[in-house]
Amino acid sequence: MSMKIPENYYMIVSGLCLIYIIKSSVLSNKFFKLGLLCRSVICCRVTGGQKSQVVSLIKRKGSWITLSVGDGTNDVPMIMEAHIGVGVQGKEGTQAVRSADYAICQFRFLQRLLLIHGRNGYRRISTFICYYFYKNFILVFAEIYFVFFSGFSGQPFFPDFLPILYNSVWTSWPCIFAFSIDSDLIDHTYKKMVLNLLKNKNNLLGKYFEILPSFYRAGQVKYYFNLKTFWLWLFYAILHGGLTYIFITFGIINHAVWGDGKFVDHWWITTVIFSSIIHIVTYKIFVEIIYWNKLIILTSVLSILLYYFSIYVINTTIVAFAVQNELAKKVSSMFISRTYWIYTISLPIFIVSIDLLVKFLYRFYKPNPLDLVKLRKVAFKDSEDIIAKISTMKNPKDMFRVSQKNILEHTYNNPNVEMVKI
Repeated sequence: MSMKIPENYYMIVSGLCLIYIIKSSVLSNKFFKLGLLCRSVICCRVTGGQKSQVVSLIKRKGSWITLSVGDGTNDVPMIMEAHIGVGVQGKEGTQAVRSADYAICQFRFLQRLLLIHGRNGYRRISTFICYYFYKNFILVFAEIYFVFFSGFSGQPFFPDFLPILYNSVWTSWPCIFAFSIDSDLIDHTYKKMVLNLLKNKNNLLGKYFEILPSFYRAGQVKYYFNLKTFWLWLFYAILHGGLTYIFITFGIINHAVWGDGKFVDHWWITTVIFSSIIHIVTYKIFVEIIYWNKLIILTSVLSILLYYFSIYVINTTIVAFAVQNELAKKVSSMFISRTYWIYTISLPIFIVSIDLLVKFLYRFYKPNPLDLVKLRKVAFKDSEDIIAKISTMKNPKDMFRVSQKNILEHTYNNPNVEMVKI
């Protein structure tokens, strides 16, 4: 016999009932299914172990991510059992905070932690992982192309010290700062895209604009990190590494000479290739991130300058003799060569422009909901009737209820949004 559950249906279960529910597989399965139909499930008078058992039950019934929030010592098992634990520092001590993945001082900060920092964190770590593989693959594939042209001779491609310092010194700092503070939806974006329509930057629509569901489907469908995205980054690494090797190797060899009339040698060409890769992976960050700021630009410029300073020091006779004797005076001859600067300036820009063209085509021909909002093709600007209702409201609660309900429904019913796969 089927039973229709009302829209505002709640379930309250005591700790004594949970003892029998958790022990029985039949009761626990019914408890789980009934809980999904309810708007809220309240477990009262339960122990810390029972809290952990309820979270474990939810984890076993699906592939979703569980979140536990607690402020006391008895919440520690629940926090440890969930995929993500949030501890609130309060009067009951700091046990929950020390056991949690994230710590907040008040419950009201949970909304921003989940809706803003949680969404940004997913996008940042996804792009960071793909970019980190990319910048290592592009270096490796440049060497792989050389293996085929050298007849598998076993000749080292790059000077020994360059790959060693590649990740630890020259490319790590822009990566850390860029993906630590990058954000595709920042506070002034809300005001520019939506609040200007109302001519009032202090209304509640701006405060709750971050809960529009279209922007959160990215995590549900694994938009920023999946096999397709990973292999696309790998394809870019293969392409960029191949173009760098082919253009520089076949462009410089037999065409660039030193001041004494001798042709450039192997180490001269490979150092030029490595310098171009440093520029490419740095420019690639600016293609992928959205929130440009002075800190990211400064760290990127300083990392490139640090690279040139390092190779110039190693180029000196004393240091080169200790590191690799063939590198003596190589960098000095590179710096005074027009060929070097032409390739290291023009080639990275050309290669990164390919990525820019692809992103441009994706944004206009296959946009996601965020692109639609930024391009102002989503229904927000056409919702003059909703805006009129919200602007005439005086009660903040009514304003929030009407604006949230109408705009969310309008977002889902908009064909431009529903056709988009994010």
